[in-house]
Amino acid sequence: MTSRTRLLCAAATLVCTATAGVASATGGGGLDPRFGRNGVVVSSTAPGAGSDFANGLAIDAGRRIVVSGSSDLGGDGGVQWRLRRFTPDGAVDTAFG
Repeated sequence: MTSRTRLLCAAATLVCTATAGVASATGGGGLDPRFGRNGVVVSSTAPGAGSDFANGLAIDAGRRIVVSGSSDLGGDGGVQWRLRRFTPDGAVDTAFG
């Protein structure tokens, strides 16, 4: 839980390829409409047919959300570790990295 009494979860969704995302729930258990798009942020970093996976989540001192994971680059591109940081309201923090 964060100081705003919410639960954050990082996960991968599987459709054709995997896409990593973060969901924020309020203290009452419903999705937080103030976070991302209706409580969910989907973030894709792998190019083309690659897949993204979220393996960890941390909250830094500025209440920003740091998600760790990996991206399968498809074909013979291999796998790369990824870190992505989000602002407290779910926007990608473009000042990170």
